Amino acid sequence: MSHELRTPLTSIKGSLGLLIGGAAGNISTKAHKMLTVASNNTNRLLFLINDILDIQKIGSEELEMVFENTDIIPVIKQSIEDNTSFADQ
Repeated sequence: MSHELRTPLTSIKGSLGLLIGGAAGNISTKAHKMLTVASNNTNRLLFLINDILDIQKIGSEELEMVFENTDIIPVIKQSIEDNTSFADQ
């Protein structure tokens, strides 16, 4: 299951990274911004798929959990940044 979910997204992520990096030539600022949003959303989707697969492993007792404290402020800032385009709409 993980292969079928991750492989297409990895290809999309790589292609977006190449476009953002200029491999296909110069792109407009607007196109760069749109590609960056698409790349960030692709990363979010990959994280979501990984979380789903981890939950599946937890259910089958294949994954050991290790808990630790974390600074919540960077998480909140990233969440705001990731969702700004939705708020703008």
